[in-house]
Amino acid sequence: MAILGFEGFDTWAGASAVIERGALWNHGGGSTSVANPRFGSGRCLRCTDSDSMTFDFGSALTTYGIAFAMSDREPSSDHRFIQMGDLALYMYPSTGEIKLWRGGATLLFTSATGILDGNYHFLAFAVTHDSSAGTFQMWVDNVDITGGQMTGLNTRGTAAATLSNAAFVADNTIGPIDYDDLYWTDDLTYHGEKRCASFYPSGNGNSSQLDGSDGNSTDNYLLVDETTPDDDTTYVQSSTVNEIDTYAMGNMSDVSDVAAVYARNYVRKTDAAARESKTVLRSGGTDYLGSAKSLLSTYVGDRTLYLTDPATSAAWTPSGVDAVEVGIKVSA
Repeated sequence: MAILGFEGFDTWAGASAVIERGALWNHGGGSTSVANPRFGSGRCLRCTDSDSMTFDFGSALTTYGIAFAMSDREPSSDHRFIQMGDLALYMYPSTGEIKLWRGGATLLFTSATGILDGNYHFLAFAVTHDSSAGTFQMWVDNVDITGGQMTGLNTRGTAAATLSNAAFVADNTIGPIDYDDLYWTDDLTYHGEKRCASFYPSGNGNSSQLDGSDGNSTDNYLLVDETTPDDDTTYVQSSTVNEIDTYAMGNMSDVSDVAAVYARNYVRKTDAAARESKTVLRSGGTDYLGSAKSLLSTYVGDRTLYLTDPATSAAWTPSGVDAVEVGIKVSA
């Protein structure tokens, strides 16, 4: 039971839907923005009037946490901002109270206090999705606003028996709703507030075997250090199986606890052959490889999740993260 994944939206560009995870977000107008990231850098997901973003988590969803900021809303109606199956979280206009509805007709919960102020707040929601034995529990800014787990409820309604996605939506809003620092888990435990930080190549690593778009294999990290990908403007490439590039990464600061680490690539093929690549995370002097990723002629995201440092099998430490290299291997 642990964190299954996380999303910081930092490398997205506008409504791009493939960069972070390699699986499509279904977007109905929502896009990323540099206007209001939670910690002043990177990007956030922004939804305005009638926008939505739906993400397929790929497994039965039980708990997620996400930061959101909402203000300047239409005063005449409740505002839906998160949808999970037949369950929807709304903000009440005049008080900022959070309400949980099933199917838009059955009110399951209303918070005792409101949080409508335009600032970021961190919400975690744990749910057992069932037509009669459902449960839910919510936390806002590290406070359990439900007063414990609510049990014996219909949390499914007419939705599918297995809940695998969530939607971030903006109904009847004047100003935007911003979302940032999302994580999801396979348990009903509150894992606290999280921040999703992105780090980019900052130096040469142990291996520099791929060819750069500048015509050599020197300082390849300079060709793949963009905060948002520039596609075919600068890149590294190879058709030689088993060639590897790894890069030193930027360092962490003001962090005492690390929940998980992703090694991430953004890749495509340029010929008609079947091509594969693997993420590489180098820790403790050893290269650790992700699963093979089948490449397309268009760019796709690929990333491998590490809940612990593979070199020690223990929890990540900030110094351990600072020491890793990340890169890519041509595997086919």
